[in-house]
Order: sequence, then structure tokens, then C-alpha cells
Amino acid sequence: MSNKAILLKVEDWEGLYINGELVQEGHTLNEGTSRVKYFIKLAKKYNFKIEDMEELYCTEEDEESVMDWGNFPKNIKDLKGVY
Repeated sequence: MSNKAILLKVEDWEGLYINGELVQEGHTLNEGTSRVKYFIKLAKKYNFKIEDMEELYCTEEDEESVMDWGNFPKNIKDLKGVY
């Protein structure tokens, strides 16, 4: 069974959550490499189907929190939005 992947975005920042846990974050996760190839590699590493990965934007309230903290929280449940 595949893991659930969510790519959460705030302005120019993104975080990849696998089953609710943050595994990577950055301005762009692929920084300088092919985005397609990088996400294929991530899908293999974290056992998720790339076609099932959700790409979501933070709510305005969560965006403010993430900007204040300077990063995404380790657990997606620490955000107030429903993701």
C-alpha cells in the first residue's frame, strides 16, 4: 500500500508531507535538478504514487504561521487548515 503524499505550498516555499510527517522542505524541493525526475525519485524513496500526490496551498492563517516560524511544522496536524 502506498503512503499519502501532500506537497504543501506557501508563496515560494514548499514542504513534502508523507502520512502527515514533514520529510523535505525548501524554496523548491528539486533545487537545480529536473523537477519531474526529482519527484519520481521521491516517490520511490517514500513509497507514494506521484499521480496521487496532492498539491495544496496553505490557508491564509497557516501561511502567516509558517512565515513567522520560518519553516513548516514537523507534523501537518500542527497547522489549523484541513489538508
